[in-house]
Amino acid sequence: MTDVPSTVAVTALVRFADSAFDGQHWHAVMRNLGSLQGDDWDWTPSEGERSIREIVRHIGKSKLIFANQLFGDGTLSWDDPEVAKPVRAGGSVDEAIAWLRETHVAFRDGIAGCTDDELATTPTGYWGKPTELQWSIEVLTQHDVYHAGEINHIRALRHGNDAWGNDPAAEDLV
Repeated sequence: MTDVPSTVAVTALVRFADSAFDGQHWHAVMRNLGSLQGDDWDWTPSEGERSIREIVRHIGKSKLIFANQLFGDGTLSWDDPEVAKPVRAGGSVDEAIAWLRETHVAFRDGIAGCTDDELATTPTGYWGKPTELQWSIEVLTQHDVYHAGEINHIRALRHGNDAWGNDPAAEDLV
C-alpha cells in the first residue's frame, strides 16, 4: 500500500479561497463587482483616493505576486508594470474582470497543488520573510473579503444607499 499525502486541509483552503472570491454570499469579490453600474468602476469618493478599478488592480496583483512567490519562481514584484496591465485606466471592464479571474485561478491552483504537510512549510513571501504557507493563504483569502467590502462601500456611496439594509443585491441572502 502506498501512502497518499493528505489534502483535506488544502481542499478546505481552496474552497474558502473560491468562496471569498466568487461565492454566492454577499461578501464575495465577484458578487460585489456584479452589482456595479456603468461609471461606478472609475468613480472615486470625494474624500477618497481609490476607485474600484484601483482596488481590483490591487486584488489581482496581490494574487499574482503571492502565487508567484509562494508557488512559483519568485520573480514577480510590485514594481513590475506588466503585472496589472489589463486593469489600466480607461481599459475595458470585461478585460479587467477576465484578468482578475485569471489571477484567482493562478492563486487557487497554487494552493490546490499542495499537500497538507506543505501548509506548515515557511516559504519566503514577497515581503522577504519566511512565513507559514497556510498563514499566507489565509491572509490572501481574507484580503478578498476585505476588499469586497471596500467595493461595496464605494458603490453604496456612489448610489447614495450606504445605510444598513439598503443593498438590493443582498436581499435574497437574508
